[in-house]
Amino acid sequence: MIIGGGFIGLEAASSLQKLGKNVRVLEHGPRLVGRAVGEDTADYFLRAHRERGLDIRLGTTVQRFVPDADGQSVAGVELPDGTVLPAQIVIIGIGVIPNTDLAEQLGLDVDNGIVVDRYAVASDGTTVAVGDCANMPNPVPGSAPGERIRLESVNNAVEQAKVAAYSLTGRREEYAGIPWFWSNQADLKLQIAGLCTGHDQTVTRRDDERGKFTVLYYRAGRIIAADCVNAPLDFMAVKSALASGRNIPAAEAADPATALKTITTDSPRGTQPPEGAR
Repeated sequence: MIIGGGFIGLEAASSLQKLGKNVRVLEHGPRLVGRAVGEDTADYFLRAHRERGLDIRLGTTVQRFVPDADGQSVAGVELPDGTVLPAQIVIIGIGVIPNTDLAEQLGLDVDNGIVVDRYAVASDGTTVAVGDCANMPNPVPGSAPGERIRLESVNNAVEQAKVAAYSLTGRREEYAGIPWFWSNQADLKLQIAGLCTGHDQTVTRRDDERGKFTVLYYRAGRIIAADCVNAPLDFMAVKSALASGRNIPAAEAADPATALKTITTDSPRGTQPPEGAR
């Protein structure tokens, strides 16, 4: 039994199914991977995993774990209506809450994590904080003034740590990396570039024959993110465009046979790539 339909839950479920186990996934929310991808991508993964034999239940909460006869192991999971689903193993992957206890003791500003600036420096002007616990200004080009995010990813921890190291040695370099993520689930390799928060348009590129699926996200006509499944060239094209401040026109991107890198355009007049983009 897997509780939680995010990256961790689906990766664990896929791995256990590959080992020949009967796996059921319970997700409290209305869709899979709700915090990381848009509706179209969530629907794609729901259909794909169900087609591969996973039992996935959305909008499902857990009342309690039912112990076995000797009380030493789990025997099932009870739902609010009294239904008991049998389970020999339960894996819980429902997200994390940043541990800010030490930061609060130091008197640092805390708001869904430790509040830091673009240099990874906390509110006291001395302490640095990086990784999952740090709430920083959104580094994606075109983000609204004052927009902040907390990223739970390996890449963010690495890139933010570099900025923090510069700050500790007296060098000032803003965090300007483009957020990106990945998740391997069975034969589905998801790669995400950018953040889809605040998008007002989507373009879907789908090639069922090759098992490729991409959703591009736009805000005010500019590319801001992409969810790419088994489509590494789409991922690299979007990641590169975001890092260089370039755009991928939505109308031309709709054709899945068109290579995105061939239609990437320069920034509109008056705009520049983000300082320190790499």
